[in-house]
Amino acid sequence: MAAIVERVNAHPAELGAYVELTGRESDTNAAIRSRGFHDVLDRYAGLKLTARQSANWSQAEAFTKVQSILQAHPEIKGVIAGNDTMAMGAIAAAMRKAQFVITNPTHFAVALTYDPDLAPAPVVLAKGRGEKALAIRELAAEHKLPCLEYPALARSVYYTTRERQMIREELYAAVAGVVAFVLSLERGEKRPAPVIDVPLELRFDAFGKPAADSGGQATPGSAEKTDETTPAAP
Repeated sequence: MAAIVERVNAHPAELGAYVELTGRESDTNAAIRSRGFHDVLDRYAGLKLTARQSANWSQAEAFTKVQSILQAHPEIKGVIAGNDTMAMGAIAAAMRKAQFVITNPTHFAVALTYDPDLAPAPVVLAKGRGEKALAIRELAAEHKLPCLEYPALARSVYYTTRERQMIREELYAAVAGVVAFVLSLERGEKRPAPVIDVPLELRFDAFGKPAADSGGQATPGSAEKTDETTPAAP
C-alpha cells in the first residue's frame, strides 16, 4: 500500500480510471485488503474505480478478467490486485500485445508495441520498477520477447508516459531505432544493436530527477547509470 500511495503522490498525472481485482468473495482477507486499498485511494478525487471483480486469487482468472476489462474500457490507467499472483495475471494481460521490452536493466522495465493501424506512435502497454519490473522481464522471457537494455531510454519512457499511452513526441527517434532493430530480429537478421540518443531534457536518474538539473550526471549515490545507450545482446 505504501508503494501505491508513493506512486500516486509522485505522479498525479496518472490519476484516472482503475480496476480492482479481489480475492474470493467469501474470504475475509479479500474484504480486509479491499477496505485497506479504499481507505487510502478514495481520498484522491482523481481516481475513479471503473470495475471491481473477483479473480479468486488466481493468475489465470486475473489475466482473463483484465483482458476483457481493457477491451471494454480502453481508458483504464491501472489495476490494483489483492495479491501478487493476481497482479502477475493483470500485467500479463496488459502485455498481451507487447513486441519488446526496454530495461534499466534491473530496476525499470517498459513493455511497448507499435501498430501503425492502431496508433501513429509506439504505445506503452506496461511499465514498472522493482518487483513489477522483474515481473515484466519474466513475462517477456516467457513469451520470447526481445528484452533490451537501454537504461536512459527506459527511465525516460517510464517517467514521461502512462500505460496505454503513446510515447512522447521527443522520444520518437530514439524508440524508432529500437523498433527497427526489433523488426530486424523478427526477420532473422544479424545486426548490431543501435546506439540510442535520449534528449538531455528527457533523461532522469533512478529517482525521477531530471538529469538536466545536475548537468546530465547521475545523482550521487545512485547505483544506476544515466547515459548508457547500447544494450546488451538480446
